[in-house]
Amino acid sequence: MIEGMDNAFVDPAVHPDQRSILDALGDSAAVWSAVTDVFSAQGAEVAWRHYRDGGWLAKATKKGKTVAWLSVHPGALRVAFHFAERLRPKVLGSDSLGDRLRDRIADLEPAGHLFSVPIDVRTPQDVEEVSTLLRLRLALR
Repeated sequence: MIEGMDNAFVDPAVHPDQRSILDALGDSAAVWSAVTDVFSAQGAEVAWRHYRDGGWLAKATKKGKTVAWLSVHPGALRVAFHFAERLRPKVLGSDSLGDRLRDRIADLEPAGHLFSVPIDVRTPQDVEEVSTLLRLRLALR
């Protein structure tokens, strides 16, 4: 979860809609359409589901495979990609990664057989990182 922020979408009776998403994102509202456009351009669908242990999460899928998870928090959209730990060398070896993202991925602790790359999206540079990771995730499925 984004440090110091609670997930804005926890009530199972209140399905996230465009207005509530944009209201929660505030000054970062433009990133919602930019990120969903990135997923759409790669043929991935984004759909909301409520989970008892985490509230509303949007799952991005392509051909039935989960490629990322999205959650809305006050002021930021979090997009998390999960990779098999065995793929870390391939991810780190990608020419498309910038130094900032490569350094972050190198320092991530594994969780079992996976490592997760969360991106708190607030700026166009963050959207570009989401696009880069999505292309990698789809290529390494």
